[in-house]
Amino acid sequence: MPVAHPWVFRVSDSGAKLLANMKEVYFPEATDFQDGEPVFLQVMITPPVYSLQEYCLMLIRRLVKKRDYSKLDITASLKKDLHELPDLQRELTCLNTAFQAMD
Repeated sequence: MPVAHPWVFRVSDSGAKLLANMKEVYFPEATDFQDGEPVFLQVMITPPVYSLQEYCLMLIRRLVKKRDYSKLDITASLKKDLHELPDLQRELTCLNTAFQAMD
């Protein structure tokens, strides 16, 4: 049973998702004690495997100014995807809804 709030991890400058112990949402575990001292658990924070499209969108966002997206020779759907920046609040709302449905 979680003892604190769930954690999500993102890259600070791009908002790209990171995984904690290979999961999108990390639930901290109860602290164990040994000889009166807390035993800290290691949490591995890693990037997920992105699809080629997701990776390319992240790269274009980093290299091309937003005002120049319309000048790119790509489909309108990709231009729309470029304008949809990662929204942590929206993702947290979706995750919260999904976890409530599991209860």
